[in-house]
Amino acid sequence: MLGKKCLLLVGIIAIFFLDGFGQSAGKKLTHQESLWTGYIHQTRLTEKLGLWTDIHLRFTEDFTGRLGTELYRFGGVYYINTNTRLAVGYANIRHHTSKDGRFIPEHRPWQQIQWYRKGNRYSTMQWLRLEQRFLQVIDQGNLSDEYNFNLRLRYNFNHFYPINRKEISPGALFTVFNNELHINVPNQNVSRYFDQNRFFLGMGYQMAPRVNVQFGYMNLTQRIAGTDMYSMNHTLRIFLFHNLDFSTKQ
Repeated sequence: MLGKKCLLLVGIIAIFFLDGFGQSAGKKLTHQESLWTGYIHQTRLTEKLGLWTDIHLRFTEDFTGRLGTELYRFGGVYYINTNTRLAVGYANIRHHTSKDGRFIPEHRPWQQIQWYRKGNRYSTMQWLRLEQRFLQVIDQGNLSDEYNFNLRLRYNFNHFYPINRKEISPGALFTVFNNELHINVPNQNVSRYFDQNRFFLGMGYQMAPRVNVQFGYMNLTQRIAGTDMYSMNHTLRIFLFHNLDFSTKQ
């Protein structure tokens, strides 16, 4: 049953992605190169409660030309069970526009359901996340006191498969497949559903029972806000994942 649900969600991804990106046929597609770094952390405090933290630095212009985005995301986690979790939190984002330190602030409350599944060898992780985005408006080159608002839904699917072990345990190398689709809820500020799609293919190394590093290539296709143009971002991505468990039930 769960496998059929996964296939259904992947099918929905394909429909939205093809519909959104298909509209870009014959329109301008720009290319750029980036480097994304991230630290993603979950701490389970009790059987039911935990904390979420992830911090990202994203560089752009020939991979490392300048800092493009800072993202600091925090939240609380409620464990329905070990494999299903609810989360709610807040993210602060800084969209840098130049090398002189100027940036556009964004405030982003978020809510999420996350679930895991293990097969014979493989494992999957998925989440559905709803974001409320408040992006500060630029007026004649300066930040104003106003914010543009929109809702965005994200579906993230991850598949992991060990290479040199029967399971992902310390010392294991594993493959990582990841796709994340971003869908806008149209309003006066956003006119189309498709926002972006992130396709990632890479490798992981399990450094310790609750620590692993994942690295590889990500192709990010995004509609440029307010235009009919799209950008394709060729991205090198390296993320460190770190979990702690202080609950009495291990």
